Amino acid sequence: MCTVTFLPLSNTDFILTSNRDEQRQRETLPPKIYEENGIEMLFPKDKVAGGTWIGVSSKKRLVCVLNGGFIKHKRKDNYTKSRGLIAKELLKENDFLPYLENLNLLGVEPFTIIIVDWNNNELNLVELVWDEQEKHITKYKNKPKIWSSSSLYSDEIKELRKIWFQQWQSENEFTS
Repeated sequence: MCTVTFLPLSNTDFILTSNRDEQRQRETLPPKIYEENGIEMLFPKDKVAGGTWIGVSSKKRLVCVLNGGFIKHKRKDNYTKSRGLIAKELLKENDFLPYLENLNLLGVEPFTIIIVDWNNNELNLVELVWDEQEKHITKYKNKPKIWSSSSLYSDEIKELRKIWFQQWQSENEFTS
């Protein structure tokens, strides 16, 4: 889970890209539609924990997970909950913001989750960063954005990727 980009096209249209970096031996089932509690969700399923790093649901919501918070962390042997299961829960929630605020993340490995919600004919872009101490919830304006995993990339490389992304935007048109 390494690089994610968001490009808003209109009030309800957007492009989200995700380039995943994961251990080759970690088995993943191909994307398919799952139904839980009457909610349809499309996602690739992690065969080990049953969660996902990216998915979209009938709640008009997309969720994407990146490894790590703000800085590279030292990985522990055991964690209480898979980050991919949190992504699945977010796909199903009626109102995801109160869910985020009340979510207990003690014992969960650091992560960044990007949530794009287009209920009420309006795109909402929200980021949750868990740094093992505190939740950081940020609501963004609908402007192009790039994220790079802190567990893989230094601040210098992340900044360079932002520059490349800005250059690409200035050289290319994207419309719905």
